[in-house]
Amino acid sequence: MKAATAEVIRLPYNVSRQDKQFREAFNYLVAQLQEYNIQSVAEAAGVKDQTLYNWINRTVKFPSTRTFFRVATAMGYVITLEKLNG
Repeated sequence: MKAATAEVIRLPYNVSRQDKQFREAFNYLVAQLQEYNIQSVAEAAGVKDQTLYNWINRTVKFPSTRTFFRVATAMGYVITLEKLNG
């Protein structure tokens, strides 16, 4: 498994899986995921490895935010939710 990173993924606190920011973060995470051992990430995140293969193969366009957060955390990312003005 790749060493944990110190990178932070920032999203608005009320993010939904159809939001542009979420899609961009998901695409970034999928690109990074290809550098990791899929089985190890899946086990650490508590998801099936097939879920992650579906992400990589793009059969999933919008994962649940819960699964996204669990996988990102398992990969060593810190998720911060920011309140936007307005």
